[in-house]
Amino acid sequence: MLDTLKEWIARVQNYPVLEAEIKDLQKDASKKTKELANLEESKRESDSKLATTLKEIQDLRKTLNKQRADVSDADFWNNKWKKSIVRYKAPKRLKVIEYVKYRDIPAIDSFADDIIRDYALHPGNVDMVPLGVMRWIHGKSFEYKIDDGEVWKTPEKFFEDVDEGNDCDDFMILMYFLIRKIFQKFEMWDEVKHRLKCVAGNVNKRGVIPSGAGGHAYLNWLRENGQWYTVETTYNIRTAIGNYQKSPQKLNPMYGTIWFTFNEDHSWAQNSITVSKEDFEKFK
Repeated sequence: MLDTLKEWIARVQNYPVLEAEIKDLQKDASKKTKELANLEESKRESDSKLATTLKEIQDLRKTLNKQRADVSDADFWNNKWKKSIVRYKAPKRLKVIEYVKYRDIPAIDSFADDIIRDYALHPGNVDMVPLGVMRWIHGKSFEYKIDDGEVWKTPEKFFEDVDEGNDCDDFMILMYFLIRKIFQKFEMWDEVKHRLKCVAGNVNKRGVIPSGAGGHAYLNWLRENGQWYTVETTYNIRTAIGNYQKSPQKLNPMYGTIWFTFNEDHSWAQNSITVSKEDFEKFK
């Protein structure tokens, strides 16, 4: 009995200590509860950020897929690069888009019929149209001659000077007119004109240091696979014909920096510029 009484007295004496321990345990439990609530909130925020990131990745993939494959989206391709006003003194100062503005030229109409017939072109395979024009140009063996004034000739002037010779920019303009006319005959030019560009830039020599071969004018065509392919005018055109169906221009070491591009509606460059003969000499 005495032992029980002593034990009870000891418990009573220790009650304040036990009460303090209980309060500490309660505080600790409350703290843990808050920490758990904070962790759950943090998890919700992380889940939300993860969901947002995943959506951004999905949107980016859609954009990239669109960029790669949707060649019919004229608005996308026309605004993919910076538009700038580009003028060329040749010799009159004109916007470059003026050199390829449409007008009726009987010779172009006739030659377009020949190309369609000779290369069996049809609306079901639009990628073959630029290739057909390249082959036709190559087969004609037109005389090539660099002009002293860097003058961009009209197709009419090209044919007038055919025996004397024309250079790459003259071929570029002629080929633009031919390709456009073929698509007009197919009644689909408005659908595809954003896929054809005139290009001014550098070309290279393989296996040579330095590799720069000078300035050049040619065309680019956006094929159904979403890649741009060279439509060559005069520079190793036989090789370009072979490469057209194999590799895009970006993988071709023969082509260097692009200075500017244009079609009948827009011109693209880092800044608005006026280019002259002297500028082309600098580029070279």
